[in-house]
Amino acid sequence: MSLVEYTYFHDAIHYFKFLSSRSTAVDEFLLLYQPTLLAHNPQRPFLLVIDVTASGLPPITYVVPTVRKFYRQTPPPPILRSVFIFRDRMLVRIGEGAINLLNVNATRRFIHESERDDAIRWLLDNTPK
Repeated sequence: MSLVEYTYFHDAIHYFKFLSSRSTAVDEFLLLYQPTLLAHNPQRPFLLVIDVTASGLPPITYVVPTVRKFYRQTPPPPILRSVFIFRDRMLVRIGEGAINLLNVNATRRFIHESERDDAIRWLLDNTPK
């Protein structure tokens, strides 16, 4: 059973939906994420959505060092725009603090699931064609 679903849509957005909050879901995400980064045209912004509404937040004590290590081996794209979607408004703040610890240069939004459509529009509307 997959722990993370990946969808590519609007010919621009890489959408990852976590179905589990286990640390192995983070590993699976990175296995799916890496080829999308490597295949991406660095002249275009990389549009990323991380949706944890179905799973909740994976353990931050695992996410931060694991993703830091990943980015040392696979550098992020020059232009990264990302949206993180949460079910619980309290997790929006916790997730924002954890992701900011990664020190990845990106434009980000941390949102409640009720704002999902607005966030997708924000990604698309603020991206050079």
